[in-house]
Amino acid sequence: MIADHSRAATFLISDGVIPSNEGRGYVLRKIIRRAITHGRLLGQNKPFLHQMVFAVRDLMQDAYPELKETADRVSKAILAEETRFAHTMEVGLKKLEDDLQPLVLSARNGSEPTPIYSGDKAFKLYDTFGMPLDFMQDAARDQGIVFDQAGFDAAMDEQRQRAKASWKGAAKQTANPEYQKLPTSVFEGYRQTRSEACEVLALLKNGQGVKELKPGDEGEAILDHTPFYAEAGGQVGDRGWFYSDDHNTVVADVTGCYYPVQGVRAHKIIAKQPIHLGDKVDAVVDTGVREATMRNHTATHLLHAGLREVLGKHVKQAGSLVAPGHLRFDFSHFTSVADEELQDIEDIINKEVLRNRKVETIANVPIDVAVNEYHAMALFGEKYGDKVRVIRIGTLPRRPITIRTNSGVWARGGMQSTTVTAPPSVSKSVSRISVPSRYRRSTFRTSLWGAICQRPLSGVPNSAAKHAPESNRGKHSQSIDPSFATNAAVWQSPMIA
Repeated sequence: MIADHSRAATFLISDGVIPSNEGRGYVLRKIIRRAITHGRLLGQNKPFLHQMVFAVRDLMQDAYPELKETADRVSKAILAEETRFAHTMEVGLKKLEDDLQPLVLSARNGSEPTPIYSGDKAFKLYDTFGMPLDFMQDAARDQGIVFDQAGFDAAMDEQRQRAKASWKGAAKQTANPEYQKLPTSVFEGYRQTRSEACEVLALLKNGQGVKELKPGDEGEAILDHTPFYAEAGGQVGDRGWFYSDDHNTVVADVTGCYYPVQGVRAHKIIAKQPIHLGDKVDAVVDTGVREATMRNHTATHLLHAGLREVLGKHVKQAGSLVAPGHLRFDFSHFTSVADEELQDIEDIINKEVLRNRKVETIANVPIDVAVNEYHAMALFGEKYGDKVRVIRIGTLPRRPITIRTNSGVWARGGMQSTTVTAPPSVSKSVSRISVPSRYRRSTFRTSLWGAICQRPLSGVPNSAAKHAPESNRGKHSQSIDPSFATNAAVWQSPMIA
């Protein structure tokens, strides 16, 4: 049992799986903990399984030479899981002993000849402390106590129903009927940052449909076509302005954009002039904000590539936030990141920024071609269409290509060098890096990742430029370089979205 499970765990972690509470990571965690449990039954109470990795390597390295490179990392991952499980067992085992002790005494004094360990209590240990079910079953059996499997299964089912009901409630809360009947918004933001004669299809205030927004009112507006990128994939939505049909008067400030339902883009606005249903407005994106966000988005994927290069291919994105003033990146890793590793990551990022490689976009690529020919990284658990967009930055043979729909810079020269600081731990096996880019609206400057985009935008009417500070007037644009229609996407260098 121990030999078989140590071999399985070694190969899984070597292939990039790490212990977690879901998917393949959960299977791996169960394999490791079951092996540890059997070791404990044999009297091995200290961490031992991580040492088995090297035995697996020595026996299998002729057929699987990659084990020579990954053995140290795999051993560290298993040791971290052994340490974590030991703490869990220490706390949970004390609770289990407290639960079983009264039942043992009742069986000895004859007050309860066939004591039963409550399935509800067992489930609390399972759910709260991660106590393995088979371990509790074995402990009860060894004490001559009947384990209430039916009660445990019932408690498990109740938990699933509560989780399911909670998810349904959240879905009902967000699905506002006012949005359901609206047509899909046409997105034009890949080609331009200004769209004229956009019809106001709907106005909402406090979640309710209205026919008019008065000056000072905060609400939401739905347009038939728009250049505003909606918040998605961790990237914040665009900000900007609505202008009247005279192309000169500011009708509203746009503070954000998001998807209330799939395909419909809701603009969060503060009205400056009366806005009515059916009005025609010019929608203008604040290009300073977008450019800063683009730089941080590209930087996020360079950071991901650097993490995978230094820490190993097991590193996966576990969440992100891309905003004009900062970026946040959560990633899976089994231990803390050392100062030397952070320095190596920083050096890789800065080296790639200074190379200023051109971004190449390949549209409508069949998913199998993207994975097998372009060697794009498809994340386990993600859903992709039959055809995807592949974005490649220069020639990075050992770093992932990404496929997404977010915005990014056209070339890495649009960023400047950065300093990577020690990431705090978000949860077990997940770390976080937060990087402030010091974006300032007064200067439209990102001091950490770059001050000026490689190919600055130019040319919006003076009515838009007057809202920018003196130092940046004239840097808004009516249209973006055509390459942005495809280049505004993914940034890790090969991967899939």
